[in-house]
Amino acid sequence: MKKIKCLNEFNNLIEVLPTEFIDYLNCEFYHLYEYLSNNEKLEDFILPSYQNMVILESEEEINNILINTLDLEFIEEVELKEVTIIRIGIICYEDIQLHYVEKRLGGSIL
Repeated sequence: MKKIKCLNEFNNLIEVLPTEFIDYLNCEFYHLYEYLSNNEKLEDFILPSYQNMVILESEEEINNILINTLDLEFIEEVELKEVTIIRIGIICYEDIQLHYVEKRLGGSIL
């Protein structure tokens, strides 16, 4: 599991994830920044812990998230040119925390 709470953490993932996944997460991060920042610089912006963007990397992590269906707000597939992303919204402190999973070939996640 990887968490993104600031621009520096996001930039650390650029070498690790597929380019198209990074581009998508980049848009998501900037949307959160525009929505939540209080005129602070992008470099100083930090997401609260309950709104960290979470990249799930194992089947166990996915199962742990999906066990408590009362907190599950939505699951959606985002189909890009070369990758499909599963976007999961979890209710966390009366807000939605976004979780992302890369869907692999053959229809399985991970």
